[in-house]
Amino acid sequence: MQAIFWCLVFLYASVQSRSYEGPNPFSGQIGLECREEGRLNDDALRNILDEHNIIVRRNPHVYSFFECTFRKYKFLEDGKFVKDTILPYMAKGPVEFYKPNVVDHQKTAEETYELCKNEEGKTAGERVVNFMNCAVRHLTAVDYHQQPANKIYEICKYKKGEMTGERFVNFMNCAAEHLSRNE
Repeated sequence: MQAIFWCLVFLYASVQSRSYEGPNPFSGQIGLECREEGRLNDDALRNILDEHNIIVRRNPHVYSFFECTFRKYKFLEDGKFVKDTILPYMAKGPVEFYKPNVVDHQKTAEETYELCKNEEGKTAGERVVNFMNCAVRHLTAVDYHQQPANKIYEICKYKKGEMTGERFVNFMNCAAEHLSRNE
């Protein structure tokens, strides 16, 4: 399972994929085959991800590479995501990596899949990249409603006022009121 994680780079949670220290995640058999299919050389792989593990290098070669890996791992058939093969991998790979403390990895994988399965793109490869970026964003997001400042923002953001300044004052008064109650 770990080989799939590195070869596929599905949700590529490792810094090594950007720095190339240690094992090359694109060196497994499928990774090598798909690099060839996508015509990706070592230079093309550099900086493919940003510091948040989002695929930022977006071009036909990158799309072809990720489409190939999804196809070869049977995550993609006829341009459609295959839930039955994605979910078990997602639960044991990316969900376990990004959210090790969640109680139900399968449920988190299902939620992530359902959230991201309708990502669009002009090609199957672009859809795969958009799906992967959606999943990474979802799995790395902080639970917004558990953060006190965010909870207060949600409660107070619709405070009305005649002008922008008045709305701001009303928002700040609402926030101060909730903070004083230690909500």
